Amino acid sequence: MLNARMSTMNMLRYCDEALAWDEFSDIDKLFFESVRKILLGQCAPIDISEGARRDLMGIERPVDENELELEYEKYDDIFCDMSDDEIPDFSCY
Repeated sequence: MLNARMSTMNMLRYCDEALAWDEFSDIDKLFFESVRKILLGQCAPIDISEGARRDLMGIERPVDENELELEYEKYDDIFCDMSDDEIPDFSCY
């Protein structure tokens, strides 16, 4: 594998050739259209607006207070049929 970078012209040509293929799915076409727009300067490679999330997984962003709230009450009916009074006290064992 060559360790050389493609020129912008070659990347544009590659995107045009890829978009001409009928076998691609819609997401593939969206990818190559997006790359083409970035190369032509029609849009930025990342959304740098104030409210935009910086990553897809949420790893490199501050944690919101709402995300830290416990959600046990949402799953009580699924995981526990007993009330708090019915749960045995295991602290003495």
